[in-house]
Amino acid sequence: MTRLLTVAEVAARAELSASAVRYYHRLGLLTAHNNARGSHRRFDESVLDRLRFIRSAQRLGLSLLEITELLSVRDGRPSPVAGNLLRRHLGRLEAEMARLRELRQEIVVLLVQHTEDPQSAVARAAGAGSRDSAS
Repeated sequence: MTRLLTVAEVAARAELSASAVRYYHRLGLLTAHNNARGSHRRFDESVLDRLRFIRSAQRLGLSLLEITELLSVRDGRPSPVAGNLLRRHLGRLEAEMARLRELRQEIVVLLVQHTEDPQSAVARAAGAGSRDSAS
């Protein structure tokens, strides 16, 4: 049987506060197991992946209501608004990635302009970019 995690353990492993974990649970974003010995919440380890998804979605600007819709799809419960939501945010994500690629190119140009050895600066920047795009 999988060991269940306390709120404090989940918070530490997810790099969140315990109050944030409890808040997400109150909103229904996280499911806890009841502890027969008391009223303490216990979570299985799958909650850590769910929290990573929630935090990533928040960084993209999704509201908790929107995240709730996406989690329902992720849990196998279709949502009537999820398709439009996913398309809208995918478009925003692609636009942001394009802006970041442009910014990266500008930084490479600045690096070349301000380094004693432009060839090695470009090679280092190109190597870092290929590693970033491979991940």
